[in-house]
Formats: sequence, C-alpha cells, structure tokens
Amino acid sequence: MRLTKQDIEDKKTIRGGWTKKQLSQWGIPWPPPKGWKQKLTSSGNSLPHPLKCSKCDYVSKSKVDLNDHWLLEH
Repeated sequence: MRLTKQDIEDKKTIRGGWTKKQLSQWGIPWPPPKGWKQKLTSSGNSLPHPLKCSKCDYVSKSKVDLNDHWLLEH
C-alpha cells in the first residue's frame, strides 16, 4: 500500500492534526520532522507490508530509502 495525500488527510483528527499513535503506525517519529508527509507520499516510500516495530505499532522497511533513518529508527 502506498499512501496518498488523501490517505494522510483522512487520518487528521477533528482538531486538524495527527496523533502520535497514527504517525508511529506510518513509521514517523514524534514530533514529526519537516517533510514527513512528502516522504510518505513519494514514489520510493510505499508501505506494502508493515513489519512489527518494537518502538511503535507498525513500520515498514519495504521500498524505503535506508538513508532516511528517521523512517526506520526512532
């Protein structure tokens, strides 16, 4: 599954933000770094098969640029 801008917008809370839990499911640390939405929607960062992460609910390492360590290690 590759996230679209609409997927990200659909997960906004009623107050217009995202929860720490939701961001962690996408592999984004708290507080989210600048450019996190663009990283999730770029063609090289699809999330087809989430893997269990010991520090959050889920994170995927598939098709993620390993140089973007904040997506993988947090």
